[in-house]
Amino acid sequence: MKVPLVHKTCELYKKIYAASDKVPKKDRFGLWLKIEKLSFENIELILTAAFAARNNKPEMLNLAKIKIEILKNLFRLAQELKIIDNKKYIDLQNDLQEISRMIAGWLKYLGENNAQKT
Repeated sequence: MKVPLVHKTCELYKKIYAASDKVPKKDRFGLWLKIEKLSFENIELILTAAFAARNNKPEMLNLAKIKIEILKNLFRLAQELKIIDNKKYIDLQNDLQEISRMIAGWLKYLGENNAQKT
């Protein structure tokens, strides 16, 4: 199954993983570990939504959207604490915004299709 949202979410994780080399050791097992964990959880939620029955997709996608918002805030915190530089922060935020739009689009599509069926 080829789902662009799954691909984009995996690409985001790759960027997070690559950036971990530049994260100070003291932050790698705190804030950065939480960021990595949430990123993994999003991959899992989006993959699960991709294979779930149509009526179960919105719940998982809404959870993924919440986790994306949490990640946005954690990256902002990482940037403010100088754990990541401004360039990396902007790059990651752009990816998160795109993923958020993709999730919103999928949710809208599911909602429109449900409205047509009733």
